Amino acid sequence: MPNPVFGERTVRGRVARLLTAALVLWLGALLAPASALAHAELIEVSPADGSRVEATPATFSITFNEQVGLESDAVRIVDSTGRQVDLAPEVVAGSMVTQALPPLADGWYLATWTVTSADGHILNQASTFGVGAASDASRAAALALRSSTAPASWVMRFVADLTLLVAVGAAAAWALMSARSQRVQRLRRGSLAIAAIATLAWWVIEAVIGGGAWIHTEASIIGVARGVVLGLAAALATLHRHRLPTLLAAVALVTMVVGGHPGGALITALLLGAHLLAASVWLGAAPALLLMQRDAAVSNDEAHRATKAFSRIATFAILAIFGGGVLLGAQLTDGFAGGLTLYVAILLAKSGLAGAALIGGALARRRLTTPVATQAKQRGALQKLFAVDVAILMVVTGLSAALTLGSPHEGHAAKSGVGYCTIQLPSNEVYLTLNPGRVGENLLLLAEAPAATSLSLEFAQPGVSGALLSDLTSRSAGTDGAAWQGIAILPQVGIWRVTLVISPDRFSEVRGVCTMEILP
Repeated sequence: MPNPVFGERTVRGRVARLLTAALVLWLGALLAPASALAHAELIEVSPADGSRVEATPATFSITFNEQVGLESDAVRIVDSTGRQVDLAPEVVAGSMVTQALPPLADGWYLATWTVTSADGHILNQASTFGVGAASDASRAAALALRSSTAPASWVMRFVADLTLLVAVGAAAAWALMSARSQRVQRLRRGSLAIAAIATLAWWVIEAVIGGGAWIHTEASIIGVARGVVLGLAAALATLHRHRLPTLLAAVALVTMVVGGHPGGALITALLLGAHLLAASVWLGAAPALLLMQRDAAVSNDEAHRATKAFSRIATFAILAIFGGGVLLGAQLTDGFAGGLTLYVAILLAKSGLAGAALIGGALARRRLTTPVATQAKQRGALQKLFAVDVAILMVVTGLSAALTLGSPHEGHAAKSGVGYCTIQLPSNEVYLTLNPGRVGENLLLLAEAPAATSLSLEFAQPGVSGALLSDLTSRSAGTDGAAWQGIAILPQVGIWRVTLVISPDRFSEVRGVCTMEILP
């Protein structure tokens, strides 16, 4: 039998090192500026969602805050009966996607589109617009046609994430908490196999939705790698090679840190890594401890010792989840700038569950101080406590999967003028986006600009003399509605006055002005 004192000190030392690393990450997150994360945001739809126009518009257009990828027929316009009415292919001009429209009969129409962000996030959205004397019944029929592929993607992502956390948690329970029983080993092997299958199924669903535009993204490549690593880990686990499958499961967990919203910056990637590691040690290990408590082949002393080790480690893990999760959420949402959005509400729900678990664990820990003679009576109560942890695991994983369907920038970046403005010209409106809309280098995207020999932008701040000049280069030269792009390096936060200078020819000039906010 191993020395219990030595084992306890070893566990405490490991936990202390993990806690120190988490504290360093938290301090770094507090001192680091908010990061710029690539994620397409819907800025404007024309005709606007729910609006009615007297005559058929020439085009249906969607403006984003960055360039997006899409497949053919990614934008679909259908009437209230579900018949597709758009005929021409979509046109991508910088950050704007345009769909030409034929003459439309009076009624309501549903527009749906599927585009892929630079970070691999798929936007599957819809809006409605009416033409002429559109009836309320027609609108209700059009709205009824709305559907989403999000539920299927969420289910597969939920199963994949849940089983991966359980696999890593079972390995942690075996190595750090002495939860060594055949049931724990079977749990580890089974969860690895299910995680591999679910990950690949999620990849197939995303590939079907996003097409080639998604397949070539970093998220797609990482998804394939994660599925392959998990499949190899599951195969080796059936051969009773304990260490290598555990190492591969940890590698698969690391791949969840790369790409997406948090993967856009080092500090958020590190915070997510600590968050996932803590979740595996606490929530992922809970099913293993539950199985051990219910295993008649495990002695009361072994079950009690494993539970005490779990209790010590879980306390620090919950603190890491709670603190790291709040800081990660603050980084991703630019300090919760959008207020209480759905994304923020899900983050708060996750943090609330972690806080409740911390309090419940502190109260339940008193059961572990009972004499050895009463340990047998405590196993039933401990089984219930671990069952609660398993339930929390499922809820937290479900909420985490739901976060992948939303945007952390909802409610502020695209809707409050951050890095975006509309310039009114004598003949039309021009849409300007700066990505990421922060201090430093920004990619300029100008959509719906009229034909011109040259375009430039002047950036100036109120009360500050001088202006910064940025020339633009046409991406579709010489045609109406051309898209232009360029680079601007902005040194200060705050409100900027942007002047668009258009030279239709060598002897004339047209100007338009707008204002936008630049974040740190």
